[in-house]
Amino acid sequence: MIKLLERDIFPLPEIEIFKIVSHWCNIHKDENNLVINCIRFSRLTRHEILNIVRPTKLVDSDKLLELLAYIEENNTSVSTITSHSLQLYKKVYNDIAVSLTSEEDLFLQRIFQISPHNM
Repeated sequence: MIKLLERDIFPLPEIEIFKIVSHWCNIHKDENNLVINCIRFSRLTRHEILNIVRPTKLVDSDKLLELLAYIEENNTSVSTITSHSLQLYKKVYNDIAVSLTSEEDLFLQRIFQISPHNM
């Protein structure tokens, strides 16, 4: 899971990735928060951190405060999804699909609402 998240290939807003990862973390044990820490929190808005991330209690309150300060200082914004990024994802998915565990494969399918048959 961590290797997938570190690739930064998902053509989704980071908050959508967070929602899926938080769901995964509620089902599986996230040793030392290694999976949740793969989220690029700096790509989230203040509203998303306060209203979506904070209620999950998956992120330490000190880290949340640091994130809010960072966002205020840098005025970061969420990137948009393009068809080009989805095409790139599909190429990468096809390249790595053979090395995925079934859990990672299901994770990717859920994120992109695709199946290998659609690709």
